[in-house]
Amino acid sequence: MSSVATLAAPSLGIHPQLPTVHGAEAPFVTDSFIALQRCPPDASQATDTLHTCKLDGGPMTLAKRIVLANLSRPDLSPGFIAGQMQVSRATLYRLFEPEGGVMQFVRHERLRAVRDALADPLEMRTIGALAEVFAFSSISVLSRSFRNLYGISPQAWRTKLREP
Repeated sequence: MSSVATLAAPSLGIHPQLPTVHGAEAPFVTDSFIALQRCPPDASQATDTLHTCKLDGGPMTLAKRIVLANLSRPDLSPGFIAGQMQVSRATLYRLFEPEGGVMQFVRHERLRAVRDALADPLEMRTIGALAEVFAFSSISVLSRSFRNLYGISPQAWRTKLREP
């Protein structure tokens, strides 16, 4: 099998799934393609499974998927994530060190979800409702965190994006 065909087979397996990929899943599809580029299958060592290369992006990708799937859970914590991944909390903490920590990553993803919701012209929920949906303890905690990260209040962000 040529190296092009060896590389194309996994890529073609991902292709049919692309129309069903949601915005939050796009980074994981990208990670899969990048992992494939970094560790392409070796045609001379072809087997049914690749033992030297994980096309799923590894533990960080799994952790990020768990976080994104559970943003609305008030109990989304390092213990919860580690339990879902079946790793120790210490392992999880080490994994998220480059991200500034587990809970900082969770907070940023929640704030990104709120920011994206506020940018959606069809989104009619109040900022208080979004704070509740994305498990912020109060609207003031959401507003303060949003302003600290994006330099603008959630209401000002919504207004700015909806101006003609």
